[in-house]
Amino acid sequence: MRFLLPFSLITTRIHIISGFAVLVLVGLHLISRMPYFKSILKSARKDNRKRKTISQKTLLSIVGIWAFLFTASLWGFPPASQIIDVSYESRHRASIFRSDSKTVYKPVKEGMRLKRVTDSDASLLVQLDWSSNYLNIYGQNSSPFSESRPQIAIWAESDTGTLIETLFLSEESAFSETFEWADYPQRRVDILPIWRNRFTLTTGIAPDGGQATFFSGATPEHSFSVHNYLKTNSNSFYLYV
Repeated sequence: MRFLLPFSLITTRIHIISGFAVLVLVGLHLISRMPYFKSILKSARKDNRKRKTISQKTLLSIVGIWAFLFTASLWGFPPASQIIDVSYESRHRASIFRSDSKTVYKPVKEGMRLKRVTDSDASLLVQLDWSSNYLNIYGQNSSPFSESRPQIAIWAESDTGTLIETLFLSEESAFSETFEWADYPQRRVDILPIWRNRFTLTTGIAPDGGQATFFSGATPEHSFSVHNYLKTNSNSFYLYV
């Protein structure tokens, strides 16, 4: 699911719980086989040396293969790199949005809080409060992270209308151009058209997945980060929700 489908919290939960269950089973298996492993690793009798040597080679081969696969996965060596390159996220990397590592957000009882911190003392704090109508429709524990909640985009623009940084995008809209929302297939360009237009200008990827005719790449004067705009006496910027 993580290889073929866009990111989702459901897939992540399945991945974590399944991985934990497999680790428990492997641990129980290893504990039950401890006498066997001890017999392989301890000194063999003279008349049994050949069989023991074969068993030791088999065990070392297994350990060697797993060490190779682990190293390839850790550093992106072949064949791990070729396998990952055909995954959903690799094939759609240009259209997938992930916020800056210094941006944190969480849903609270009646809204959402987002904070963008910097290396200095400056930071940006956004708090959204759901209205009584929203809470009546979606309940007290509503958040823009699941089911058919309203899709939200939060981004900063310069006073010339250039995208500085996208701070937040609802999960459904963040990882796929089309997704099922409110029980129907939807395109994020139809739900968040203004943000998607700005996103096209910075990534060069049109909503249909094709290459945009023109787009504004990062320059030394524009790094697509709100960090410099939070400094004292910096240029003003607009915050869009």
